[in-house]
Amino acid sequence: MGEIMHKRSQRRGLRAALTIVGVLVLAFGLYSGLVIIGSATTNTCQQEGPSSALALVSENSDVVQQGLSWWPLGRACEWARADGNGTVTTYSGSPAGTASVYGAILVGAGLLTRGLWRSTHNETRGRAVGLDPAQHSA
Repeated sequence: MGEIMHKRSQRRGLRAALTIVGVLVLAFGLYSGLVIIGSATTNTCQQEGPSSALALVSENSDVVQQGLSWWPLGRACEWARADGNGTVTTYSGSPAGTASVYGAILVGAGLLTRGLWRSTHNETRGRAVGLDPAQHSA
């Protein structure tokens, strides 16, 4: 009986660790994404770019349109081409940074879900076979 209780205690500790690590990784990913989005929306393309060698760079606001890019995460600047043939789009974000943000969010959410699901699943399973989780969790 003592061995069973020890294993349950270890599993409970693992679930708690997965939950805590999941919350931390998820929070890091969300915070990083919000910082990138905040920077992308507060600074303008004309102030910080990025621009392109093909773009018509001018102080006139009609040569550039700014928007938010989800891949790569950051600012998208659509510049009028210097040769007059359409536009060229540049991005302030990096694919590696974007993958890190999205990866942290997915991994954190997965760990958090795993930690919470195992806890809820085990309590439900104990009730299904007529065990009282409060009696067997000490």
